[in-house]
Amino acid sequence: MRVRKECVGALGLLIIYLGLGLGAQSVNSTAKVQFQPLITQPIVASHRVILPGNTPPWARPRNDRGPAPASLVLSRMILVSME
Repeated sequence: MRVRKECVGALGLLIIYLGLGLGAQSVNSTAKVQFQPLITQPIVASHRVILPGNTPPWARPRNDRGPAPASLVLSRMILVSME
């Protein structure tokens, strides 16, 4: 079986590319990163606020169509809950 030089060259470049990629991952995985916590105090329920504009239009009371029939098949469902 005869192998063309172009194929050997391309295979060599692929091996080098993959080798460099794996080497970069091992360097990044051993580096230690310091994270600063964004929540610095306990959360107090009485201090919570509702941000305006965070409710999608389809989840507003004016778009409520009432209960769905029990026979309705839900192939894709998004659950929106309130406390």
